[in-house]
Amino acid sequence: QGRTNNICNPQSGHCDCKDKFDGNKCDKCKDQYFGFPDCQACGCNPIGTQEGTTCTFDEGKCFCKKGYSGDKCDQCDRGYHQSTQGTCIGTKKCIF
Repeated sequence: QGRTNNICNPQSGHCDCKDKFDGNKCDKCKDQYFGFPDCQACGCNPIGTQEGTTCTFDEGKCFCKKGYSGDKCDQCDRGYHQSTQGTCIGTKKCIF
């Protein structure tokens, strides 16, 4: 389903994959996509997602930095609030 055609390299076994697909047989989603065979973009929030990670291949959940939550790391974790720049910063506790 992920191949561009039915011809694969006879030496390596590698097939030509469509845009969202990867693997020798085009049988998995590329990085930044999930849900084979209906590969969908992860859509992770770049501000809240750990650098160098992609989402989980089955559910599309992103790996969040500290202070961020949600499947796409687009929400602030409990104890954090969103700044005017869109980043999540810790809430300081007031002592009276």
